[in-house]
Amino acid sequence: MKVFWVLAWEQYYPSGRLGNVYSQHETFEEAELVADALRCRPPMSNGYFDYVEIEDVSEMLGIKGASK
Repeated sequence: MKVFWVLAWEQYYPSGRLGNVYSQHETFEEAELVADALRCRPPMSNGYFDYVEIEDVSEMLGIKGASK
């Protein structure tokens, strides 16, 4: 099992640390769908983020030999 985090934050008001974790997913494709939806939100709408990234955190969480 893999673990992917979608991280999202605003340039001027980042939450910092784990506050930027928007969601968690088992596949990159699921994470990518959420990240793409966040990137497509127009400025000044509720939930607008300046930065959106996907991070594979499997090894950081101690999941050894994780397969895709």
